[in-house]
Amino acid sequence: MPMEVTQQECEVKFYHHCHRLHQAEFPVRVTNPVQYELRVKALLVYLTKYQLLPYHQTAELIKDVVSHWISEGTLVKINREAGECLADIRPLFHKVLLVSRVLHVDEIGFQLQGKRNCFMSQVTIKRVVCLPSKTGQGSDE
Repeated sequence: MPMEVTQQECEVKFYHHCHRLHQAEFPVRVTNPVQYELRVKALLVYLTKYQLLPYHQTAELIKDVVSHWISEGTLVKINREAGECLADIRPLFHKVLLVSRVLHVDEIGFQLQGKRNCFMSQVTIKRVVCLPSKTGQGSDE
């Protein structure tokens, strides 16, 4: 299943009477010469953040499924952009979590050189999920 590519073009005209070159504007959603659609970006964030696929495995999966190679750097950038979109609502999530009567808290940990590290803490109530990353939590066992 190949990835669909849409080329955006804008008209460029030279006006002889004023000796100026004029270029039409791209649509507001087109911000770079090459970019991925929002649904593709959402899928990539889902794969790397919710399914916890490493960047190189996410790139391999996309290559296998849609025959398109995406760089790990692009995945980092897309995830950073998604995080920036959430910056304004994080305080709201924290307020909701603090006043909730029931919370579910879970930690995913791992051993590294004989020491326990907390990879991720997950706090949830119904539909709100907060995933702050922290290292060095927990006791060395």
